[in-house]
Amino acid sequence: MIAKRITALLIDFIVLAILGYIIALIGKDLFVELGTHGVLVGWLISTTYFTIFNSNLGNGQSIGKRAMDLEVVNNKGDKLTLIDGLVRSLLFTTPFFLFDYFQSLFGSPIVSSILGALNIAYYVGLLYFFLVNSDRRTVHDLIARTNVKLRHNEMFEAAPLSKLKLYIYAGIIVTILGGFIATYFKFRETTNALTEVIEANMEVLTELAAEIYELEQVVRIESSKIHVTVESEIGIVIEAWVNEDVNKDEANTIYENIMDILTTKKFNLNRIDYSEVVLKYGYDIGIADYNTSRSWKTENSK
Repeated sequence: MIAKRITALLIDFIVLAILGYIIALIGKDLFVELGTHGVLVGWLISTTYFTIFNSNLGNGQSIGKRAMDLEVVNNKGDKLTLIDGLVRSLLFTTPFFLFDYFQSLFGSPIVSSILGALNIAYYVGLLYFFLVNSDRRTVHDLIARTNVKLRHNEMFEAAPLSKLKLYIYAGIIVTILGGFIATYFKFRETTNALTEVIEANMEVLTELAAEIYELEQVVRIESSKIHVTVESEIGIVIEAWVNEDVNKDEANTIYENIMDILTTKKFNLNRIDYSEVVLKYGYDIGIADYNTSRSWKTENSK
């Protein structure tokens, strides 16, 4: 049963990946423009796929489950309604696609840390309940009150979930959250000085990013920041996404234009040891991605 479920999931992932690359070929330019929001496309496609096939509309079988002779049922052994299928699919796909997406949207380290902890807790729960439950029900099945069984197995009864297993899992979550919170406060203590430097230069960094964004080939600025290396070198790092997979000469021209803008800015810094520019091109829709990058690092004379 374990091997069948894992194989079924791998088959479904392959099906979604093939579908993703076909869609990406058609809408590549749009997905490049969407940037980090492109993952919403993969989330929508995956959620729709599992909702339809795992409900009574798909006879409770995704393509992978059909190949492994498995089916999804509720705790009474009946096929899922479309709404039940949607709930189960959202519980399964949302952490996979959207936790990292939400982390990229929020600049707050504490919010990012909490989302990261919840993401890890969810996937620990997937593995934990899959291993400790004899019927292999895991997080999304437990919450949605569903189960995966062999299609020809008419004798079905959902196994009860013991409180001890829940207490152990709660302890795991608390431990993970505690570790993330401790890491956050430790990180905040060690970055206070850098935070002050960034705040003192925020206006210049914002102006820099805005002017680079005005360049014809640039579709978005991933970051415009001050970076301190482990050797205590201070640098200005710019990461920008371009609208096409440019060749070497075109990339050099964009780099030179960015450097021309950078040299006009006056930073509130005692020194700048280096400047780094990273040009990126590509897309990521969760179920398909393509990325390339070129980078330049210029050491300043001391």
